[in-house]
Amino acid sequence: MSGYRYGFCWSPDGRSVGWIRTIVGINQVIILHNLETGEERPLTSGEENIDDVYWTAEGRMIFSSNRGGNTNLWAMPISGGEAVQVTKGAGPDIGLSVAASGNELVYLQQQRVGQIWTARIDGSNLRQLTFDDRDIWEPSFSPDKKRIAFVMNDPDPLARRSDLYVMDRDGNNRRKLTNGLPVARFPIWTPDGRSISYTQPGSGLRSDSVRATIYILDPENPGAPKQVGNYFQIAWIDAGHMLSTDGVKSYLNAAATGECRRFFADSTVVWNILDERMLVYFDRRTGRTGWWIAPIHRSSISALMAQPGDVIMPELDGTPRRIIEGKDFFQNFAGRTTRNGDFPMRDAPDKVRIFSPRTGTSKVLAATFPGLRNRGLSLSEDGTEIVFATPRLSSRLVLLENVFK
Repeated sequence: MSGYRYGFCWSPDGRSVGWIRTIVGINQVIILHNLETGEERPLTSGEENIDDVYWTAEGRMIFSSNRGGNTNLWAMPISGGEAVQVTKGAGPDIGLSVAASGNELVYLQQQRVGQIWTARIDGSNLRQLTFDDRDIWEPSFSPDKKRIAFVMNDPDPLARRSDLYVMDRDGNNRRKLTNGLPVARFPIWTPDGRSISYTQPGSGLRSDSVRATIYILDPENPGAPKQVGNYFQIAWIDAGHMLSTDGVKSYLNAAATGECRRFFADSTVVWNILDERMLVYFDRRTGRTGWWIAPIHRSSISALMAQPGDVIMPELDGTPRRIIEGKDFFQNFAGRTTRNGDFPMRDAPDKVRIFSPRTGTSKVLAATFPGLRNRGLSLSEDGTEIVFATPRLSSRLVLLENVFK
């Protein structure tokens, strides 16, 4: 049978195994495999997420599934039949185990939750804006600082869905802008503040869905999002063009046409083009790892897009200079740029470094921002405030007794 296999469990007599088959991240089916005959038999069917399986001595398969909405525990006879819901609640209920007596069941309730905070860059006016038991990340100030866009995951973290939201800077007037996307990432406001762009990663399991796609929508009248580019967006460099990356190469995208062109050297991630005359990029090449700035011959972005060849290569007007050495691009992921081109990076737990390409300097802010991790921080356009997410893992073990009596 085709598809990915995981979550193996043994039958009590050791002659068979049960495992989960996944196709394109959607259909997940429990398969029973007889090791002596090679015979395989599906125990479940349908479009549901299944995570964790356990074969009990009494001939039941206990499994974690969202077939009832949230991810809870279910049980069904190995011989087949209707599944019975064992646990209820928000879940997800995973990591299950049954005692040898069959009378006790223990499982793990574990989900990632997060909140959004704002503060001035000196650490003052720290304010919590959200209070959900949900995974919230990648907040982004609008240019006028009146609104914040962010991503929030489905209440069931195993559902692999997230949506784009917007709210006022005080946390009020929250609105959902998308409807059950497989994944939404990296919301960025356009320079005029009228629209928000975001990335929808490809699944990587089908040839037509490997490449990430960039969309744009109007937060006041969302409607159907419009595709404006490919790969993971980095920044808008003017009203009609943006930078994106696949992690190894950089690209220039024309929003009006969706045209996507290779840009600059391999193993570099171009983060900004300031005043059409300075490149800001992260170099991943051996011996050159770090953040760099490079003066380039002034040329409009439209002129660069019109350059012939497979790769757009701007003409250098001087020698590139490394500003920060050895800070891994993905480990210390950078936030959105201000109107001056500055951008924040997580430097250490609860600490932020500001990189200023125009002056060729970087500094660690004296203030601490409790709970700050790698999943989202952004400066306001004027560089005076920071919005950040504080993800954490919420876990507890649950013991149930006399479950099947």
